[in-house]
Amino acid sequence: MLRLPEFNYLRPRSLREAIKVLGDLGSDAMVVAGGTDVYPKMKRGQFTPRHLVSLRTLRELKGIRQTKEGLWIGDAATAQYGHHRRQRSRGHSL
Repeated sequence: MLRLPEFNYLRPRSLREAIKVLGDLGSDAMVVAGGTDVYPKMKRGQFTPRHLVSLRTLRELKGIRQTKEGLWIGDAATAQYGHHRRQRSRGHSL
């Protein structure tokens, strides 16, 4: 069984804090939201970050909203948002 290498897991409380942490840590850090891509690659040695910065709980990146430019889909939007009411009313699916 492949195991994850050692790393520090950081969970910033805001987008501003995440940006600062990533700037401070530089190339030693990697962003993770769901982890379906990052963790398997870490196990295989393809990614070797010393720090993982989680974006999963950042409210600023969640949800779907209508803007003047169109439909904004946050980076941390989950499958539960897959049938946004505005899209449903137009017969579209995400």
